[in-house]
Parts: sequence; structure tokens; C-alpha cells
Amino acid sequence: MSTDNQQTETTTYSSSSNIQPQTHNIFTLTENTTTQQIIDQIPNISNIDSSIIETNDINGSTLLDPRVTMELLTGSLKISLKTALGLDNLRTTNVKFNYNLGKLPFHVPTPIYINGKEGILFNDPHISQRTKRIKEIVELLETKQYLLIKSPPFSGKTALCQLITEYLKKTKPTSYVRMIELNGVNDGTFSDLWEYNTGTTFNNWLKLAASEPVYLIVDECQTLYPENHKWNSEFWPLLKGLKGKIHILMFAAYGEHPGFGGQNMSTPVEIELCNTLTHRWVFYTDDEAIEQLSNFKIYFPIPDSITRWILTNCCNHPGLISLTISNIMNWYYKKDIIDLEVTLTQFLLGSTYNIAIAASRASPQLSMLNDSEIEILDKIILEREYKCNIICLSVASLIKRGIIIDNSIESDKTTTHFLQFPSPLYSNCYYIQRFQSHNILNSYEIKPHEFEKYITGAIRLFRPNQLKSIISSKDSKSHIPYEALWQQEFYHAASSANGPQISPEPGKMLGIDGKIDFYVNDKYNWAIELVSEGDRLQLHLNRFTAGGSYEALLKVVSNWCVIDFTSKYKGNIVHPNLWTVQYSQDFLTYKIYRNQKLNCTIQIPNTTIGSTIKQIFS
Repeated sequence: MSTDNQQTETTTYSSSSNIQPQTHNIFTLTENTTTQQIIDQIPNISNIDSSIIETNDINGSTLLDPRVTMELLTGSLKISLKTALGLDNLRTTNVKFNYNLGKLPFHVPTPIYINGKEGILFNDPHISQRTKRIKEIVELLETKQYLLIKSPPFSGKTALCQLITEYLKKTKPTSYVRMIELNGVNDGTFSDLWEYNTGTTFNNWLKLAASEPVYLIVDECQTLYPENHKWNSEFWPLLKGLKGKIHILMFAAYGEHPGFGGQNMSTPVEIELCNTLTHRWVFYTDDEAIEQLSNFKIYFPIPDSITRWILTNCCNHPGLISLTISNIMNWYYKKDIIDLEVTLTQFLLGSTYNIAIAASRASPQLSMLNDSEIEILDKIILEREYKCNIICLSVASLIKRGIIIDNSIESDKTTTHFLQFPSPLYSNCYYIQRFQSHNILNSYEIKPHEFEKYITGAIRLFRPNQLKSIISSKDSKSHIPYEALWQQEFYHAASSANGPQISPEPGKMLGIDGKIDFYVNDKYNWAIELVSEGDRLQLHLNRFTAGGSYEALLKVVSNWCVIDFTSKYKGNIVHPNLWTVQYSQDFLTYKIYRNQKLNCTIQIPNTTIGSTIKQIFS
């Protein structure tokens, strides 16, 4: 750097229609400026000590960090044209700045072109600040030099990174706090990456930490997991040798980029369990989820029943709660709605919302699963939860890709793994892909008034060989199909109908106690409950009565029924909404009883597609 008497120079620039000539080592970008035009101007700029970029706001210029070199900036333009050209104006000037190797000034912000790329806006009043949870994480980080937090994709990791970064800046004003996001960055050198995002290289941060407290928050660090990644060896081995006052908090997800790095998506160095936190630290606590939804009510007065539905079905998943709030706002904000509770319930159970959930980053994709993984997920669907003592390769792969979560419980030196989908909403996404029919030859048209035709049309599409195969694969003592198996077969068949969209186990609706098996949404609004062998049949029927657990559902649906699949008809319960379906041992014949009378018989041919329905009138 020159002395205080340094003179300002005037520079003449080559003419350009998009870069306006300026004086005092200043040039201005317009919206039409190209990357090459910027690079071509670099030789025309007179000597600037380290090409320091001014931090003062001149005529509305966008502020830059004072350590960004022109060479680094132009290199970054090549890497990320969109980010760099987000600057309204770019100005350079000779600024006196005391800069020593590995030493940075306090209160220097992260470069502004890094802020706000993803995550949250800190001035957004309806977000949860998560102060209690963040304080717990920071207190734990204080006792260690690094922590790794692993959570499924789309679970709010980046937002939590940003909140922790701001919390550290406020509570530790004499510490160096920087956040870096590694996702989608693969150009340049490792030193360039850190210098561009944090102001200096990773090695310089390590040197600085010998005497000064340093906190580095690293988002999307699974990007560096693959052994063939060029930055792998420059980051992970250093964790084991960390010394001084440095604390590194890392966040990792799995499965957002299928195929990247192969199936072995794990840390290249062994990280002790005491240095690892699970998704539970990223997901909302009950209080945080309630706070988030309460803040949202300032803008949109969602009924308490809808709040309970969101809490129950999103399972404190930050990404799903945010997606749900966003969808409600997009469709219903500032609209006149007569019955908001009914309208929102029908929306949350409808196809538009289901499609939005299926399109989210963390939604399971059947095409990306192998047979053994599908078998495990089928067991979770069938048994609601899959329990094991040993994590096999297929289970490990599903966990690492964020498709399932592991709620482990340790007792007597034994670990029991309880495997579940992150949310019932994602469970339904898998269910739909797994059991939905794609056979256009079996499709049948259904109109909103054809409820009975919808049910009989589904039963005639049952697959006898499929049912026999599943039953024969079970324990010899289990001769009667599980209720869940009838649910899978009914859903597969009913999904062939053109018009109605059937949703499996759409969750607790309007705060009801229990889950309805199927809801046929949009214009139809039908509810269907299935029972096997009369199990608790009267209890299921009573749920739909006044004072029953499904009472609130009655103002949402236009029709409903309970279907009892049984091997032997007893006829001891009479109810207008009860369908008793007696099936034959070979699953080819189905007799349907209504009000203790045989309503119709469905005979499924053993060798041909389709069925013949013989209507029997009493």
C-alpha cells in the first residue's frame, strides 16, 4: 500500500457502448455489460494496491467486501455470471487498508453477493428465530472444534446455517464468523473458493485461529464427500488436526443430486458420534413449529384445525411447513372464502397440494430405488414403522439419501433402529408411486355422483394372482390378508378411475382423532375406510357419527363408506354406509352386501383382463 500522500490517478478507457468511461479508477457496469467486456477493461486500469474495492456507498453502488481482488472477481464472473452481474455498479478506488496475512478487520461483512442466495430473509417477521435451539447447538460447538449435522434434503439446513451465523455475530462480536455454501460450486481452486466467499483462504483461517476465535459454518458439505472431488483432500484431513480457537459447524444432506459421487455418500474421514448430530437438531421443536405457524397467522388467519393438521402431517419438518404455508398463501391470500376451514381442508387433501409435495426435493422417487430398497420401504408402509438392530447397506443408502430417517434408541448396549419416512406426506408420495395403476386398459370413467360405481369398478380390477402371491409369502399361520394389503390393492385399482384423484391416508383432518384410509379429492370429496374380517367394525362406523372422532369430516365430504373385506359374511351389523365384501379363497369372486342383502357379485376371470359383474336385484 502506498503512503497517505498517494495521488489519485485519472485513467482513460477504451470506448464501449456498455461500459461508460469514468475517472479516478472507476468504471461502471450496465445491465448489458458482458463478462468479456469487463475482463478486457482490466489492463486499462492503473495500478491499484491489491485492486481493493471501495466499501463506501457512492451514488447507489452495491457494496463489496474490501478484500475482493479484481482478478478474483473476474474469475468469479466466469464461474457465476448471474451472481456477479447482480451488481448494479462496480467501482474501484485506492483505499487505504491495513491488511496483514491471515488477519482480517472485525465487523467486515460477508461479501454482499453471497448473501440472500437461499434460505431466509432476516427481516421477515413471520420466521421463527429458533433462539433456544441455536443456543443449544452453539453451546455444544463451544466444547468441540467441529460438529457435523446430518439431515434430509429440504429440511431447512441453509436457513438454520444463516440463523446460527447471525446469532454468532451478535453474541460474539470479537470473533470471526463466516458462512460458506459448497453446493453447486466446482470451479477454481479451493483457496479461491474460500477467499471469494469468506475473505481469505481456509489455511489463513486456520492460522488466524491460533490467536483469535474463528467460527466457520459450512453448508452442503456432502459436496466434498466423493473421493474423486478435487477439494476432498484439502478439507477433510484437516479436521482431525484442528488446533487453536477454531470451531467448524458442518451441515450435510444426501440424495439431492442422484448419481453424484455414487452410492458411497459418507464422510471420507471417520467422524466420532460425539461430533455428529442428527436431523432432530434441524427439524423444528414443537414450540418452534407452533411459533412459525402463529407468526403466519398475522398475514393469514388459518383455523386452529388447519394448524393442527399441518403440525401433525409435516412432523415439524421445516421445509414441508414452509412449502405448505407458501401454497396456502399463493392460492388463498386476499380471497373471499365463505368457509375457510372446509376450503383449506379440501385443498390440503387435494391434488394441487399433493403434486407440490411430490415435486419437492426430498420426495422419494421410485425410479431411483432398487428392489431391496423397495422391499424395505414396502415394509415401512405395511407396518407403519420398520425396526431392526443392524443397518444393512440398503437401509444405509435410504438414510443417506434422506428417504427415511432413523430414530434410534439405545438400551443395554444395544441400539434399536426405528425407520420411518420423514413425514406422512412423503410416505404418501411413495405409496402413490408404488401402488398406483398405470394400465390404461383398465381405466374407467367416474362422475361426482357415481360413488357406488367407483367402488365396484375398483373391486372388479383386483388382481387375484397378486393377492395370492402376497398371502402365500406370509407366515403359514397368517391365512387372512392384513388390512394394509386390502388398502394397497384397493388403491391400485381405484387409481385407474378417470376423474377422481384418490389419496392414501391423507392424515388427520380437521383435528380428528385417527386417519381415514382414503380421501377422493377435488370435485368428489369422498371418504373411504377399509376393515379386514370385521375387526372393530362398529368402532369404525361410530367414528362417523355425531360425537365420533370423524364428526368434523362430515362437513367436508359428500359421501363416505366403510368397506369390510371378509372371508365369511356374518351380517350382524346394519348400516347404510357399510359395504361388506365377501371374497373367495382364490380371490376371483366378490359378493357385496348392503343392508344385509346381496347387492351384487363380481366375478374376475382367471385368464383375461377385466371382469364380469352380475347384478342381483332383490
